Amino acid sequence: MANAKEVLETAIEMERKVASIYRVFHNKFVGDEKHEQLWRTLAGEEDAHAAFLRNELSMLERVPGAFAGTSVKLDELKAANAVLDGHLAYAEKGGYSGADALCLAAKIEHTLVEAAYTRLIKVTSPVLARIFEDLTKDDHKQKLMEAIKAAGVECK
Repeated sequence: MANAKEVLETAIEMERKVASIYRVFHNKFVGDEKHEQLWRTLAGEEDAHAAFLRNELSMLERVPGAFAGTSVKLDELKAANAVLDGHLAYAEKGGYSGADALCLAAKIEHTLVEAAYTRLIKVTSPVLARIFEDLTKDDHKQKLMEAIKAAGVECK
């Protein structure tokens, strides 16, 4: 079982990996006017999520006892991080087409990251629940879905 500090540290790692994947896609698709800006924006938003989590962690570290009383399983976040490691390695080898990159991003956002955070919201302390609720409120999933639709891509 993990305390709030471990949960936040693991989530920071996850956000940084997602940003790295999006940066790889940005670099791969430089010159593709439709998607270059999308990947830059998504990477920046993931970096902002990691910074938000680091800030929350820093604030909680200053509160005596802030990490006491929270105990959740990290299995799902750790498993998501392992999956992201594989996707990052494959992306760095150039393994994704433009359509595949868009579909992977949709999978990351909908089934890996948001799903893990949504489950954490249900089983954790009110402080962590608020933090993860804030992370799931942004609109980059909408931007991504619009890009997928505009590209005429069907994700399976």
